[in-house]
Amino acid sequence: MKKTSPEIENSIVAQASDNPGITLENLIIAVGLQHTDDIYRLITRGVIYVDLYAAALAEPETVFVFKNKLLAEAYSLSVSESLCTQETTGTLIWEQGAYVLLDGKPFRISLIGETKTYLESPEKELIDLDHQKVELLVKRGDLKGVKVQDNNTDDTLKKKLRSASDKDIAMAIRDIKIVRAYINGDDTTELFEGKPKSLRTVQRWVHKYREALSLNNDPVIEMLPEKKGPKVRKMSEDELKFMHGIIEKEYENDIQIDKQTVYGVYVIKCEELGQSPRCYKILSAEIDKRPAYEKTKKRQGHKAAYKHQIYYWRLKRSTPRHGDRPFEICHLDHTQIDLELLSEVGDNFGRPWLTFLIDAYSRRILAFYLAYHRPNTISCIMTLRYCVQKFCRLPRTIVVDGGKEFGSAHFERFLGRHDCMPESRPKEESNFGSVGERIFGTTKTGFFNKLNGNTQNTKNVRELTKATDPKRLAVWVLRNTVQNLIEFIDLYETKRHPALGQSPLDAFSHGMIWSGQRPSRLTLYDEEFIMDTLPPTRKGTSKIIPGRGFRMYDNYYWNEAFMLPGIEGSEPPTKREPLNIGIGYARINNKWIMCKSEHFDAFQGKSEREIQITSEVIRKLKQAVKGDFKDNAKRLAAFYLAKKDQGFKQIQEQQMKDDEQRKILKSFETNPGNNGKRNNGNGGNGNGGNGSHAPDVQNNPLTDSDTPDETCDDIESYGDFE
Repeated sequence: MKKTSPEIENSIVAQASDNPGITLENLIIAVGLQHTDDIYRLITRGVIYVDLYAAALAEPETVFVFKNKLLAEAYSLSVSESLCTQETTGTLIWEQGAYVLLDGKPFRISLIGETKTYLESPEKELIDLDHQKVELLVKRGDLKGVKVQDNNTDDTLKKKLRSASDKDIAMAIRDIKIVRAYINGDDTTELFEGKPKSLRTVQRWVHKYREALSLNNDPVIEMLPEKKGPKVRKMSEDELKFMHGIIEKEYENDIQIDKQTVYGVYVIKCEELGQSPRCYKILSAEIDKRPAYEKTKKRQGHKAAYKHQIYYWRLKRSTPRHGDRPFEICHLDHTQIDLELLSEVGDNFGRPWLTFLIDAYSRRILAFYLAYHRPNTISCIMTLRYCVQKFCRLPRTIVVDGGKEFGSAHFERFLGRHDCMPESRPKEESNFGSVGERIFGTTKTGFFNKLNGNTQNTKNVRELTKATDPKRLAVWVLRNTVQNLIEFIDLYETKRHPALGQSPLDAFSHGMIWSGQRPSRLTLYDEEFIMDTLPPTRKGTSKIIPGRGFRMYDNYYWNEAFMLPGIEGSEPPTKREPLNIGIGYARINNKWIMCKSEHFDAFQGKSEREIQITSEVIRKLKQAVKGDFKDNAKRLAAFYLAKKDQGFKQIQEQQMKDDEQRKILKSFETNPGNNGKRNNGNGGNGNGGNGSHAPDVQNNPLTDSDTPDETCDDIESYGDFE
């Protein structure tokens, strides 16, 4: 991974130090767009600080950058206190990120959902209000908007914070919290960290605090200590680690023992080690700091912890974007389209299946795959393959449902090799949904339902007649459907999205600019990647039998490279080509080579699905012959060579489906922009991308050709043969 040079790092840190609270957008502009990746790298390393819970990185104009966490807390506290002294407006600005006063206390609007709105307090507490309750609070005057005055307070604050030490800032923040607790009548003992001040001292702080507010001065600046305060004993990292180990083992389990019992165990363990235990309140506070979701899940189960999950996998049309950048979170899902299709010669082929890969940040459809076979592992990998072909990138996190195709070993290995993390939507949590479901609905109503042969009439079976039967009204073929679907996607990407306030294409382009190039995430669309999309053989490796080759589909595959010294008897990695079982692949001397079947003339161009159907036909014709595909391999070859399959409609139908799929996939490979014409992705090989095309190598499995000695058919409809 590329490292940030010391000069650039010092320049970025200097900007954050000299301008506490500078927005991420202004910081990027100040140091240059070419150093965006360096800024995010320093945030990840903790060299500069960003409160990831206060604002989303996807909106850099609302993200504040500081030198460290203390400065961020002081700045946030100062802003929240100043809001209490601002005059209220008659009009309530109800939008995400705006500030409001609820019963005189400032809150920031964190999220506006379909039924509820979430407000965040300066202490990072989250409350939710029903929309009806919001209207009631506004009418009663308990919920008001805030008119923030444009003055030089920020400049003064930044200047004071730059000159103050971290210790002084920490003490000022502590004193303000104590003053707030005293004014509200709460216990302040814990805030003193075991060493409380006298009542007179606290009252003096309260007077100082109120005087600062009355004079419209910044309370953080006024509360900065004039002298160094007394030393406060802090817990060492070893002590804290030991305490958290006790909490995790004794408290966070399904026995659900109380805090006092856990503290008793903690005291006993400390005495055994000869250590001095901390007080009960400190242990209790550490328990409360633990993540609520994980803590509740371990004690009460995932259903009880469900209420503590507040991340956006439940997406509706009005749900705001989630993820901080394009390709961070993507959704992969399938649906059977509501349209009857015909073959090129007019036979009804039924309803194909559509797979979408959708970027959750921009709602852009990154890639799709349309085929007649039911969704399987190859449908998923082919969709991801087209994503790499267009953008030279793969998603960081892929959200999927509980389908078995997402749990296959081939799919998981593919994601693991390319540093992609799958996330499954919980089965028992109803309000988790996929962004794909919404896009599928838009595609259905906006595209498929407007074509002849759509299946809307089949919902009312009793009203269905021959004249309205979609099978009789079908006129579309797979090739034309794909072409028109591409045009619909282009139109969808350029229309304004209500949850984004802009089009998906604009959101995608904006995100790619402000989130950095991230060269470490580039995936080249080369021979290695293409071969990686092919499924392996059952074991993943095969033994090279002298004079015969390796065994697959119960017949042997050979290449002259097997005659090289040391190859015979070895077990190299092997791959299969499900569309064309006449060929296979073996990795010899770090290079993939194409191998031909011993029944190449018979099996050339035959898909796994076609062989599966043909095997069933032969079994029905020769029921007296017992055995499986292994016993029928030679019989299958003879069957094809004799061309006896011409009379079997099921086999012919599968052959036509494979042929139509080849034509579409070949057009995608020769014209990468077809599968979603626009790119604008900085790294793709569509319009103006910086990625590389697949090299013109011998035996490239991308090219469909009638000369199998040089090329082979594309990976396409893999069928249900797994």
